[in-house]
Amino acid sequence: FTDSSAAPKSVTASGAVTLTTAQSKFGGASALFSGAGVLLVGHSDALSIGSGDFTIEFMLRMSGPGMVLNKQDGGSGACPPQVMITAEGAIKFRSYGASYENFFNITTPGGAISTGGWHHIALERVGSTFSVYVDGVLKGAVTYSRALPVNTAPFSIAGYPNPPGRLRTGPHD
Repeated sequence: FTDSSAAPKSVTASGAVTLTTAQSKFGGASALFSGAGVLLVGHSDALSIGSGDFTIEFMLRMSGPGMVLNKQDGGSGACPPQVMITAEGAIKFRSYGASYENFFNITTPGGAISTGGWHHIALERVGSTFSVYVDGVLKGAVTYSRALPVNTAPFSIAGYPNPPGRLRTGPHD
């Protein structure tokens, strides 16, 4: 899998993840998840969001619930951040510590994203405000002023890498 961003990262497939040209938003192909694999983006300091402002954005075609992004460290349990889609089409954007206490937790209303179409998802922190945008519309925000945990785990896309869990299906771009 090729990262064509201005600052490309190493992206590797673990399990059943393929490229599809049948549907995409950028570059003529998207990652297609079967529910039996994830993409792993290797750790870099640029992905350690800690206390700085950030924006994470991607295109998602909803086909069912599951994990979208995860940077959980299997040893400590600390997770900075985690993004899931619920069966009701809500987005959960959260971070929690080693004893699983929530640092922040945003759950958008159900129906924030719908099946069958592409949606632009943007997750950001500006100062102490964390926000979720869907197709350019603010869907939820919360204030949290402390730094998020920093770890060296890879970002996983579409599930937990080890042990595999909460795997989702459908395309991401």
